[in-house]
Amino acid sequence: MSNILNIIGNNIRYYRKRLGLTQEHLAEITELHRTYIGAVERGEKNISANNVAKISEALDIESYLIFKTDHLSFSSTALEEKACTPTPVRSSLFNKNCVLPYELTIDHISQAMKAFLEFLGFINHQLFTKDIPRLESFLMPANFSSIVGEFMNTGIPKYCHSLVKNQYHNGHPDLIPKGRYADDAVQYSEAGIEIKGSRHPSGWQGHNPESVWLIVFYFDSNTSNDKKKKIAPKPFRFRGVYAAKIEKSDWNFSGRSAASRRTITASINKNGVNKMKKNWIYNDSE
Repeated sequence: MSNILNIIGNNIRYYRKRLGLTQEHLAEITELHRTYIGAVERGEKNISANNVAKISEALDIESYLIFKTDHLSFSSTALEEKACTPTPVRSSLFNKNCVLPYELTIDHISQAMKAFLEFLGFINHQLFTKDIPRLESFLMPANFSSIVGEFMNTGIPKYCHSLVKNQYHNGHPDLIPKGRYADDAVQYSEAGIEIKGSRHPSGWQGHNPESVWLIVFYFDSNTSNDKKKKIAPKPFRFRGVYAAKIEKSDWNFSGRSAASRRTITASINKNGVNKMKKNWIYNDSE
């Protein structure tokens, strides 16, 4: 049963998008509820012959086309919709023996990760109904990585009440102990946690070598460059979360020449990466 429902849903979605209709528009034309249209397109709901007739008329096609299985166009559409739902985090993949500072726990981190997945899934499904690429697929890679990090900066203090987001503009680090500084704002301190989101399993960068606790959220997702590379749609997935107290000796500093416009950066060196991965928080390397 589920196979024929998926075929029907894929066909309706294909012809709807071919006409440039949103689910809301199709629902309005057919006098059916938008949530019903969405459920039918996802293969989650049976559809009556009467509603098949309504929808096929609205899509200006013969009713039998809704049941055809020989289209070549829905495979990419179906994959794109599937990729809108991020891969869930699994409790079994967290390291109960990792060391974390400032009363932070793996449960706090897990809750923040789940909240981000809920946010991203909601946004991407809404974009899909408007025929707009997923968030990670149209933003510049660095900008999307920043969103992952900023969401964690905001999300973790919701669950860990001993930490707050640093209220100083571009202050360092991102999270600081609650109540330690006036207005929970400090331009620079070694007390607290710096947060980064990255598609890379190592070589994480910062503007300066800093002595600070660092947590990196390593993830896998499509990028804005994947379409021209013909890389198939894939769901966002947290691959690893690593943490350690990083010292200045754990960074390699890269300056720039007088003629260069490249941003000055420092990168975590091999010793720093090993230190962080030894104290891993989450590992999904499947």
